[in-house]
Amino acid sequence: MADFYGSPVGKSAMQKFGTYMADIMPTMEAEIMKAQAKVNQSMPNQSPK
Repeated sequence: MADFYGSPVGKSAMQKFGTYMADIMPTMEAEIMKAQAKVNQSMPNQSPK
């Protein structure tokens, strides 16, 4: 891994990673919320212990 991150390709990828994550985060959050809603619907109502 150190070789990759130290390489020109790895450095370039890491420079682009923040922008990439910012671009996909809204879609990821929406999918996570849909999945959580589905889980909540499938579980019986449980009171906290």
